[in-house]
Amino acid sequence: MKNIMIAPTYRCNANCPYCYTNSFKSAFKKDMDFLTFLEVVNRFSRGGGKNLKFIGGEPTIWKHIRKAIIYSKLRGFYVEMLSNGFKAVKTVPDRIFINISHYFDLSKRPLVINSLDYYLSKNVAIVFRYNIIPEADFSEVEELIGLARKYGAHIDIVPAVPYPKTREMGKKIYRFIKYILDQKVSGNCSNPLLPCMFTKNQWEYLKKNISLFSVCSAGNGILVNPDGKTVLPCTKLFLPKDISALGKSFEKKDDAYREDLEKIRQAVPKECENCGHFLKKECFGGCYMERMNHK
Repeated sequence: MKNIMIAPTYRCNANCPYCYTNSFKSAFKKDMDFLTFLEVVNRFSRGGGKNLKFIGGEPTIWKHIRKAIIYSKLRGFYVEMLSNGFKAVKTVPDRIFINISHYFDLSKRPLVINSLDYYLSKNVAIVFRYNIIPEADFSEVEELIGLARKYGAHIDIVPAVPYPKTREMGKKIYRFIKYILDQKVSGNCSNPLLPCMFTKNQWEYLKKNISLFSVCSAGNGILVNPDGKTVLPCTKLFLPKDISALGKSFEKKDDAYREDLEKIRQAVPKECENCGHFLKKECFGGCYMERMNHK
């Protein structure tokens, strides 16, 4: 396994209503201790790991984040971090994903700008993670273009999940993505999209111009929770397993989740069963998004 996500804490100094961690906090109340972090990283290294991403919660409020980044880099990992941007980490990752939605909260904007300026000065690769919600205002995306050019940032358009699986939501997602690409700004969508939300022309455009998928890739990576013992296939499916189920160096990852993922693929809404995209295995019928959050 080449990629791993570590959530050292599910605490956060923001309160985003769409955040997946809202359903994880009660299950993992304590932060990861540093010795546990070392055990996880060393296990990942033995399995030939290459990319390590700190997520949360908010990684910048974890007390061990600076030395964790240092250690990870010393082990040869490419280090990424997902952050709300309220506070920059002085020991920088290789790439930072900023929840740029906070930029549009005027009370938080100065914090985000300060963080962006710092990461830019340290030559950190910057990604703007923009969460599309049904109420999202198109004027935000117009403003986002200038900001992306200023910081040399890639824009990751992410429909906040679970989202309405409607043509109206599809129209909004399409409009936002097309506008970004028309402005010659680097962009993509990292969440699964359903073909039925789009017209044929919209879908063909998206397939041609962005890294698009409608068959969820859950299981291709792994998420290690703050206890260092419980793993999930991704941030969107609460399918907890003991880390030992993955083998000594995560080599049994696919076997550990194969049965769970197949059950989810089969549990599709009735209206999807005769859809051409589903029958051709181009789409899993939204089955993942129906079961994203741990209740």
